[in-house]
Amino acid sequence: VCPANIEVCGTTNVDYGLPTVADNCGVSGDPVVVEGPISGGLFFEGTTIVVYQASDVSGNTATCSFAVIAHDALDILVDNISNDVNGQGLGAISISIFGSVGFNLTWSKDGQPFANTEDLTGLQAGIYTLSITDINGCEFALTIEITNTVGASEPGLTGSVKLWPNPAQAFIQLEIIDLDVIAASIVDFRGGLVQEIQPSALLSEIQISQLPEGLYCLKMGAANGRVLSLRFVKTGN
Repeated sequence: VCPANIEVCGTTNVDYGLPTVADNCGVSGDPVVVEGPISGGLFFEGTTIVVYQASDVSGNTATCSFAVIAHDALDILVDNISNDVNGQGLGAISISIFGSVGFNLTWSKDGQPFANTEDLTGLQAGIYTLSITDINGCEFALTIEITNTVGASEPGLTGSVKLWPNPAQAFIQLEIIDLDVIAASIVDFRGGLVQEIQPSALLSEIQISQLPEGLYCLKMGAANGRVLSLRFVKTGN
């Protein structure tokens, strides 16, 4: 008799108990896995069937099976963070959420309930924590600190970046206006790093022909503390 089906959140290691075995002639050793990961092994998103086999002292065998269902994990992409200036409430957080057809979210500030929208504006300095529960009961969290900058202008709102073409096949180009970009990279829709880009390379065509088709994000960090994210679609060559 195998354990009941198991549900987890995202790709993770899963511990489970051994099946129970009984036989009127006597059991020959512990049951063994004949399909799927052993207890403690890594289970990827989706449904994985685990099959165990047991033998009696006469050489007869029997099997049982159960499923480990790893629900898709949410992917939270931070599109933009702007800090406050002179305590004027100019801070902002912009995010995108992928991977679930339904979820509930709440933001707290310094441990107190704050908002239930994806994007936040008019923020003052503080620790902002996002808590998400999806339709499968999986929980995810993200914490962002908004600081207060003393200055005459709001660094998070100066400058702009334009990206084209979009969708793109072989390359993308940028027009950077009034921003000193000091770091850049391309990440996939799950937030995984795909390619580091030298800031000097942003002034010419950025080759993307080597990337598989899909949704990507060009993330840039500016000297004034601003973080920008520009999404683009890579199509077939």
